[in-house]
Amino acid sequence: MFYSHHNTQLRYNARINDMRRMRSDNGLLGRFARSFRKR
Repeated sequence: MFYSHHNTQLRYNARINDMRRMRSDNGLLGRFARSFRKR
């Protein structure tokens, strides 16, 4: 149980890192994502 939870957490962190990388690569996309998350 704990192991699977740890796996999902790692996957979640990886997704966050990918989003961060995409945002730095594409400023427009990052701006859109930020405004969309605020809503």
